[in-house]
Amino acid sequence: MRKTIIYTALISVIAPTIAIQSAHSAQITDLTLTITGGSLTISAPTTLNLGNASSPSVISIEMGMVTVTDNRGILASNGWVVSAIASALTPAAGPTIAASLIGYQAGAFLETGTVTATATNQTDLTGQTVVVTATLAPDSNQVSWTPKVIVQVPSGLAVGVYTGTITHSVV
Repeated sequence: MRKTIIYTALISVIAPTIAIQSAHSAQITDLTLTITGGSLTISAPTTLNLGNASSPSVISIEMGMVTVTDNRGILASNGWVVSAIASALTPAAGPTIAASLIGYQAGAFLETGTVTATATNQTDLTGQTVVVTATLAPDSNQVSWTPKVIVQVPSGLAVGVYTGTITHSVV
């Protein structure tokens, strides 16, 4: 009878140890990965002096270099479009030179990377107007050009300084 008690005591000590060793724990870790594209940017001169003109006349002057840099990589496969819009040129007093009298000619391109740029010369920058498009751009690329701004100065304007803006955007 003594042997039975010892075995029972031994089993009651070992059984909980086996149960503890067979218990396990798990922790799930959620993973998040965000794939980001590079940037698509445009730079253009911040000022342009159109010089002096008489009324009526036509002014044609180079703006300075405009550059689009596309670092979107594979996301750039659809290319990009540059638009320009002008405000009217306004004096301190008197009639303005309407944006419809301001034109844009992109000129020659300096292209880096796999990209083909095409100019669309415009004679009216009243609204967002496409001036350059780039196609087949599946990698990072850069295109620069020096556009001409053409202003048709109408007759009957007051003497004075006229100011306005041209805004470039790229999508």
